[in-house]
Amino acid sequence: MAAIKLPISEGNTFVVNAGPYVGFGLGGKVTVESGGAEVGTKLFKKIDGADEALMNRCAVGLQYGVGFELGYKYLLNLTGQYGFTNMFKKSLTQENNKNLAFMITVGYRF
Repeated sequence: MAAIKLPISEGNTFVVNAGPYVGFGLGGKVTVESGGAEVGTKLFKKIDGADEALMNRCAVGLQYGVGFELGYKYLLNLTGQYGFTNMFKKSLTQENNKNLAFMITVGYRF
């Protein structure tokens, strides 16, 4: 990610950052109830011999954030991610199901 650091005062810095991200699904399973019994479906494997899986294995998007570095030791950051790829395959759902996430990070430098 690219970052711009703007000094506010002695030891305190305002940070703005942005850049691409790539995610890769290693595995997973979703469980649904069907007729009183739980049925499991793997997310990234072929479903019932079909040619495609339930979800896309790769996700690509943009990550961005703003934060503060306080006194050279403490870090506080608000980060967001916006995905460009749909998480579920288009043939299974026509809805827009892109990844959207927000995170707050608190850190300490040793």
